[in-house]
Amino acid sequence: MKEQTKGLFYAFYSAIFNSTFAVSTKYLLQSVSQSALMPLWFIIASVMSFFVGLKSDKKELFASLKKHWKAGLIIGITNMAAAFFFFTSVRVIGPAPSAFLAKFDIIFILILGFLFFRERLNLNELIGVLIAIIGGFIFAFSSAHLTLNAYLGILAAIAIGLNTLFARLFIQNISVWVLQIYRTTITAAGFLLLALLLGDFAIPELHILILIALGTLLSAVIGLGFYYSALRHIKASIAAIIRNLDPFLVVIYAYPLFRTFPSLMEWIGGIIIVTGFTITILAMNNNHKKIYKKTKFSVSQHG
Repeated sequence: MKEQTKGLFYAFYSAIFNSTFAVSTKYLLQSVSQSALMPLWFIIASVMSFFVGLKSDKKELFASLKKHWKAGLIIGITNMAAAFFFFTSVRVIGPAPSAFLAKFDIIFILILGFLFFRERLNLNELIGVLIAIIGGFIFAFSSAHLTLNAYLGILAAIAIGLNTLFARLFIQNISVWVLQIYRTTITAAGFLLLALLLGDFAIPELHILILIALGTLLSAVIGLGFYYSALRHIKASIAAIIRNLDPFLVVIYAYPLFRTFPSLMEWIGGIIIVTGFTITILAMNNNHKKIYKKTKFSVSQHG
């Protein structure tokens, strides 16, 4: 199988599995508080990632963990921010709206490219961004509840964009599972400390723990594992286009559990958002000055 074809399949599998995150989170938040669920989710994800990492690269795993701790710290901290805002967004406005608003991570990636890599936006990229922003306004103003709380999804998108950018920079030189272990372990430690400080950490009943483990396995381990693997074989822009399936898959997954369906205006806004960002990503892909190729940043600088 050609490298690009393999990467496309990995990105598609990532969308299928990662989309379960928003739905399983919403379901579990009916039984567990957010401050208790977040550390449990990532503790389980950390343990799973560690054992998979041992199986896939036992000889080099510990040496690589020691060598790349700075890169791992960056991935972990940015992921913690992304997870906090996304968990909060799912709890407040629901899984489908959160998934659509999370697509705004692309705007933040473009802003970072402009600020740090002197990457200029071309006309098609600007058109795509403008279309997406229009869709965002339609989506956010489709109901009073969304209007008041859409900022949570936008904050999640900012953190997701930052985490994605760093992942793309690091993945060429660091094992997928080393990044996964750092991402989940640092996030788990941070959330556990937060829960203990708030006095809101408790172990739920066994069946809830099993559901948390299942949700973690599907999204935080398998889904992210496929995504990081995709970044080894295809450009981040191509992977991002395929990941535009995420919010639509979330809608499909959410309906049987919650009997909720986006309103007509939410559908229109969401489709416009995804369309705008697809145009932007295609323009980024065709632009010979790309964020990731222009930088001379090397992971060894952080090793």
